[in-house]
Amino acid sequence: MALYRIVRENPYFKLGEWVRDSDPGFVQRTVMTNEGASGYQGIMVPLADVRPYTLKIRKLGLDKYKGGALQ
Repeated sequence: MALYRIVRENPYFKLGEWVRDSDPGFVQRTVMTNEGASGYQGIMVPLADVRPYTLKIRKLGLDKYKGGALQ
């Protein structure tokens, strides 16, 4: 899982919005708070379609182990 910032105009999200992985291969708008990203809003969009318009900010903790943390 990772957190992305929209840095270019695109047909999916507004410029400056935050998105993060929701399901493998998809991103969804997220709510940012002082504690970090929490909750999802709106539709899921394939990451391959959105990737040219994003800047990857950071990885989230669930992808640090091969196969995910929930094995």
